[in-house]
Amino acid sequence: MNGQFSVKLLQKLNTYGQKTVNVKLIYWVKGQGTIDINLKQYHMTEGDIVLLMLNDLYQIQSDDDAVTLVVDLSFKDYVKYASEYIDISGYKLSNIEKQQVLPILMNIIELECFNKADEQTTLKMIKHLCVELGSMSHLYRAKTQNMTVLDEVHDYLISHHTKKLKKQEIANALNMTNQELSNVIKYQTPFQSINQYVNDIRLKCALIDILKEHRTVEDIAYQHGFNHYSRFINLFKDSYGYTPKEIRKQYHSLTTSYYENIQYLPLSEQTYQSYFHKVKHYTTVSNNKDIILSSNTLPICHIEPKDLFITSQQLLYLNEHQIFYVTQHLFSKNKHVYVIIPFDLTDFSAVQRMCEYYLTKLNYLGLTPIFYFKGLDLTYLEQHGFNNVNQLFITLFYSRFVNEVDGVSIMLDSTDKQVIQKVVNEVRQFFNRCTLYLSVPHRDVRPYEFNEIDEYITSYFITFEQLTTWKKYHHKVILDTTMLNMNQNGEITQQNIINFSLMARYYLMHKGISFSLDFLLQYLFHGRNMDNNMFLAFFNMMNQLRGDIVHQDNQIILTKFKFEYQCLAFNMNISTAEQLQDLQLNFKTTQPMSHAESSLITYTKAPNLNHHQDQTKNKDNLFQPHFWKGQLSYPTIINRKYILPSMSIGHIKFSLRS
Repeated sequence: MNGQFSVKLLQKLNTYGQKTVNVKLIYWVKGQGTIDINLKQYHMTEGDIVLLMLNDLYQIQSDDDAVTLVVDLSFKDYVKYASEYIDISGYKLSNIEKQQVLPILMNIIELECFNKADEQTTLKMIKHLCVELGSMSHLYRAKTQNMTVLDEVHDYLISHHTKKLKKQEIANALNMTNQELSNVIKYQTPFQSINQYVNDIRLKCALIDILKEHRTVEDIAYQHGFNHYSRFINLFKDSYGYTPKEIRKQYHSLTTSYYENIQYLPLSEQTYQSYFHKVKHYTTVSNNKDIILSSNTLPICHIEPKDLFITSQQLLYLNEHQIFYVTQHLFSKNKHVYVIIPFDLTDFSAVQRMCEYYLTKLNYLGLTPIFYFKGLDLTYLEQHGFNNVNQLFITLFYSRFVNEVDGVSIMLDSTDKQVIQKVVNEVRQFFNRCTLYLSVPHRDVRPYEFNEIDEYITSYFITFEQLTTWKKYHHKVILDTTMLNMNQNGEITQQNIINFSLMARYYLMHKGISFSLDFLLQYLFHGRNMDNNMFLAFFNMMNQLRGDIVHQDNQIILTKFKFEYQCLAFNMNISTAEQLQDLQLNFKTTQPMSHAESSLITYTKAPNLNHHQDQTKNKDNLFQPHFWKGQLSYPTIINRKYILPSMSIGHIKFSLRS
């Protein structure tokens, strides 16, 4: 038994109406059963993991042949790495969360079975486990932030539990009737009255302080709303089975729960081979990649900040403060931020109004507008002459002149040399400088087809499909990512996952990135969880890279900036015929790693079975994923090793100092 944790292997585990006074991780090793947590029931099968939080009311029913592993963690240790220990309740871990926890859990089990004397290593693994669980609890709370009526009641009671509370006052504060409040408590909690629920919250908050602090129990009781100390002691003992002083005095023994009438299985080499060998084999990564970190490594090239080009149909409706928030929140690390403004020259009066409006708004924020004359061709110029275009440039000239700018940026999608020459010549009548961008047609065109007009073009906007054919023109390439938008559920297509890999693989090729802002605005201004936006998460990963690239291949980009290293890693394969294995990155260095942090995007299949026409053509299509769903997590680096699950993108940042 250890004062900070315990690991027990149990057969036929059955408990009734217990409350946790610590943090528990229950791993279902064999058989089936159910776990009820605060009135919510979870069906458990082999490989499932449940996290129980402080003060959870739970009961466990298991089959006769069921085997479970129970890990009890010290609340004092857990609370160091988790801030969400009051509002969060226990729950069943998702598949992605299991991938994060299981390798650490297997290391702990292996140490307990084979090398119990190595206490320091085991404690280190326990620390890593607490870090992972704390991170997941925070994300779980963030994902379940949509307020229900019970959430509102709970949050109000948490905030006011130190005061004297009356049922009518609570109902009035929450705009509810007494009966509505009673129904919420009766049907959505394990309690029969509001007083029982309030006392439970007060006891939970008091327990936290009893375990964390050294103040007297009496002071803690009064602080949390108990005016009668003797009643507090009775309620506390009824709830937890011990008095507050007993829990504080013997806390080291309480971190390991004792279960009566249950068979305890020894943690030995024999039980390991019987129950965990195949799990260890499953979680062992067969693909290893060594990353050698040396001060003598020569840089391949230097990373230059990328220009950013954004398009938006909604930008016209945002005020200056909203635009400033967007650009600072998302793009603060980019070299320059440009806003592409499309114009329809057939409605010239509208063009003039938009032009003046945009110039005033963007100049105030220091953003550079690019005026996109979409569909401007020789036929239009021959029919309308250059009157409209000429008038537009006059408007631009006076607007830009007021703001002391002597140049203008224009974007065309015409490859006709005559059109380009006419536009450039017209611009030069009003401005000293003309920056011309060309949107390359979405067809199989080669760079040599633009030799005649290349002298006029500052940069080319190309798509992912055109990346490989434009390698020699990388210094003039802007990567257009506007087709990467996901649906409203945050799901993306298989092709877009491939495009993510391409975007990073050819990171050096392009001087800038273009994408639509409209999809991101719903996350910023409509209360949607930003963690669901995998494009933004991936963009932020790439945008952090700085310094020199010291290694690059098909799976990783490794950068170095002074003492800081960053690694962007890919473990992607869309082929359904081949099972992709996990990838383990081994960082080889003699120096200690510090300030290590990481983020991970893991994709799982999200089949869209509504396409009945596809199903009738090919039965195999029923099992092919139309979409992939990404989830963002923050795993830890253990012993200089980082596990990249199949279908994932990871970003690792750390420092090395001698």
